[in-house]
Amino acid sequence: MPEKASVNKGSTGFFFFVRMLFLLTVIVRNLGAQEKAVVGKIDIQGLTVFSSEEVIKEFATRVGQPFVPSRLQEDLDQLNLKYHDRGYFYSHVDSVSHQSPFGMIDLNVFFEEGKQTIIDSIIFVGDSALTEGSLRNILTIEERSPFVQSNVEAGAHAILQTYEDAGFPFAKVTIDNVAVEEAAAKYLVRFTYSITEGRQVRIKELRVEGNTTTRSSVIMREARLHGNEFYSENLSETIRHRLDRLQLFSSVSLPEFFLNQNEEGALLVKVQEGNPNRFDGIVGYVPSPRPGVSGYVTGLVNLQFRNLFGTGRRLAARWNRESQSTQELGLQYYEPWIASYPINGQIGFVQRIQDSTYVRRQTELTLDFSLNDQLAFGGALSRTNVIPSESYGRTVLAESQGTSVGLTITYDTRNDPVTPISGLYYKTEYDLGTKDVYGSALFPPSSNSTQRVLMDLDYYLEPILSQVIATALHIQDFRSNLIELGDLFRLGGAGTLRGYREGQFLGSRLVWSNLEYRFMVARRSFFYGFLDAGYIVTPNEPLTGLQGSEQTKLGYGVGIRMDTNLGLIGVSIGFGEGDTFSTAKLHIQLINAF
Repeated sequence: MPEKASVNKGSTGFFFFVRMLFLLTVIVRNLGAQEKAVVGKIDIQGLTVFSSEEVIKEFATRVGQPFVPSRLQEDLDQLNLKYHDRGYFYSHVDSVSHQSPFGMIDLNVFFEEGKQTIIDSIIFVGDSALTEGSLRNILTIEERSPFVQSNVEAGAHAILQTYEDAGFPFAKVTIDNVAVEEAAAKYLVRFTYSITEGRQVRIKELRVEGNTTTRSSVIMREARLHGNEFYSENLSETIRHRLDRLQLFSSVSLPEFFLNQNEEGALLVKVQEGNPNRFDGIVGYVPSPRPGVSGYVTGLVNLQFRNLFGTGRRLAARWNRESQSTQELGLQYYEPWIASYPINGQIGFVQRIQDSTYVRRQTELTLDFSLNDQLAFGGALSRTNVIPSESYGRTVLAESQGTSVGLTITYDTRNDPVTPISGLYYKTEYDLGTKDVYGSALFPPSSNSTQRVLMDLDYYLEPILSQVIATALHIQDFRSNLIELGDLFRLGGAGTLRGYREGQFLGSRLVWSNLEYRFMVARRSFFYGFLDAGYIVTPNEPLTGLQGSEQTKLGYGVGIRMDTNLGLIGVSIGFGEGDTFSTAKLHIQLINAF
């Protein structure tokens, strides 16, 4: 608490405590047998900054309740703190009196506000690396504002944090030379922020401990240290976040700052190897659509090796069975940091056998350039072959070959790619190409231009602690003079529109959204309710019997995902339009790391 010559909050508080103890002792002594009397009235005089009604509302001592001296003392202590937060350091309770008519206690509090303490000047000493103007801008206080001790201390912390972010890990800030001068209607206080900057340090080295499989060079590469960054706590947090996003480690420590043998700045990060490989399986059961037709099991198996030989390279295989006669097989290989640049390459192959209608094979090569931790640009080159099969003794589409080139943009701010609770994921792909149709009796040869747009947008928000809103919007659009069955997108199932069969709807333009409200019970465990909506545009395709149409569909349901020793197990039940419990779609998913 500031005095006329110095700041000494402890002594003033001591005298206030002695005075209050004396006053309340007198009250207790006078009460005697009336100790259990109730409060009849509370009156506070001398208030101008706050109203008496406003203060009394915040008291624990209440009219009509038993009078407790210790409770009144706490109320008056809080009143003094309320004034201190406005710069009235010399406020105090002058006296407390009481009357006891008819066994009730009427309390009369006489409060002395005193003069307000105003900041007259703020002086900075030792600030050579940062300008005085920049330091003043980070403060929440300014000259001519009330002197509040907590705000002054917060200013010192903000200055220290600014220096640390600028690469001064040894900086110190103290509050010195506090002087108070009494004026006519207020007190004026002057004080100094004394700054010891220390030397500015750049991080020249990153050391890694705890890795047994992943190469240290891979970890240092993914940390993206260039040897000239200034040390800051933000840098350490960024490095830990970068390594966490690799999903190779079960834990990553916050990098610790130290000076190496050359007196250069260095960071030490400790990691614990996790299970980088992943098995993702979904089993679904589609009940009988009508009497006399049996239901069937659908499934998806996704196998990923995400750290081949400790280098961060990945290999993935995917198998998906949508119905008794439709299945898809995919293979992918991922090469990170080509030629030591932040360019990642991937080559993939997908084959789809669609009933007895056609076989579609696609080979794709993609390159992504990571501009920073969140934003990446890429390009894609793909080649597609469609080989028709006879269906009921006739072919329903032509043999064709397509080539396309595309551009992609990816933006990812999710805090966790597996179970995010905040952040945004956005990806757009735009392809241009040609589709060459080979001639036959039904299909004359032709060459057609094609356009394809894919967009994915996911957003996660935690409005209440341990409750997460997960939203998603997806768009797929294909345009060409000749659109065939093999060009259409498929919608429905556990990964898109829940409550419907896998790939139940075909369309050249699909829009669907997913909304989940999750109740988190652990870091990766939650139960949720969901609502899905889909919009499907189907072109007219006489040979296959497809009729041009536009339709909207809704799906809803509940689910749960649990983190177990076996892995992440998810179970959901989805209802489409017109579904009952006997026709609802049940999906079981297992994500296992090994």
